[in-house]
Amino acid sequence: MDELERWLEKAERDILMAHRSAALGAYEWAIRQAVYAAEIALLTYLALRRGEYLRLHEVFEFAETAQSPERVQEASWRLAFFQEYEGLLRDYTPEEAAEAVRLAEEVLQWVRESISIPSSYGIRAKTG
Repeated sequence: MDELERWLEKAERDILMAHRSAALGAYEWAIRQAVYAAEIALLTYLALRRGEYLRLHEVFEFAETAQSPERVQEASWRLAFFQEYEGLLRDYTPEEAAEAVRLAEEVLQWVRESISIPSSYGIRAKTG
């Protein structure tokens, strides 16, 4: 297994942990883990496509730089909004945590499909 596959596995583990955090009522942690998973997935895509590791700090910057489809950029923008604009000190709802996890799953699924690496954990974005 190469380094980029390990990165995607880490992103998948972060999504699994986000589900667990949400189930425990730790919604702010679920959102952090979901954002981090999306960042790692997009960084992996960029590293593979560009052959270099970028030092970006915003999930939306990754999606934009990757020239990802509009739906992935919108998902990344919403994740960035959770992280930056709403603040991590407030209380999140179960619905917000579920949305963040769903958005991160959508980003990860697009990356895996774009670079043709199957999921190790069977993660697929839920639609609807």
